[in-house]
Amino acid sequence: MLLEVHDIVVRFGGLTAVDGVSLTVEPGAIQGLIGPNGSGKTSTFNVITGFYTAASGRIVFEGRDVTGHTPHAIARAGIVRTFQTAAVQEERTVLDNVRLGLYCGRRGLLRHLVSMAAEQADQTRAEELLRFLELSDLAAEQVKNLSVGLRHKVEIARAMAASPKILLLDEPFTGLNTVEAGDLIGTIRRIRTSGVAIMLVEHNMKVIMEICDRITVLDAGRRIAEGSPQEVRNNPEVIQSYLGTTRHGR
Repeated sequence: MLLEVHDIVVRFGGLTAVDGVSLTVEPGAIQGLIGPNGSGKTSTFNVITGFYTAASGRIVFEGRDVTGHTPHAIARAGIVRTFQTAAVQEERTVLDNVRLGLYCGRRGLLRHLVSMAAEQADQTRAEELLRFLELSDLAAEQVKNLSVGLRHKVEIARAMAASPKILLLDEPFTGLNTVEAGDLIGTIRRIRTSGVAIMLVEHNMKVIMEICDRITVLDAGRRIAEGSPQEVRNNPEVIQSYLGTTRHGR
């Protein structure tokens, strides 16, 4: 198993945002994480990636306990994420943003010993990533001039520069039109073919049902279902959570 989340609890004062959530992600899989607003999806992402500290529970990655590690250490181990609002350098070009991802992904002293050879290697790798994600034509464009959909793709390219083994995408389809959403679906599938697993928080159920191998469903911080898209679609608790009377939580 690539990623194992065991009984994670996240609290903010007296509020429990994540209440004993467990899930697993297999190598090369696309795993969905869904639930109503306030169900604990982003908090689960934040604790997996070290931005929140769990009150209890464990995060195990490739058999190694990474609970409580810093976000930088977790990213260097191979767990890399994006955010709901694309966290890119808007004044920089698309190519520069990807090169920045390569720089941040270096380990140890190598970050401080960048030779001309390393600079050339970065340039080559960044150009490869732009070709892979079909962004080459925009390499010299400032990110501030791009659409929302393209900004998300740039952030994904920068995340891929860190050589993730699993990529966590937090609502990447927000604000996208139908054409942009179809393009991003293709991007996600292309990334999976490269051997990178993907964990996806998303409200667009059509997208989730179309591209995910398995789906975990949260409500009020608790896991209420997990399974294939068909199993989740037909689960009575999931139907009630989305369409009927739900428990309310942050």
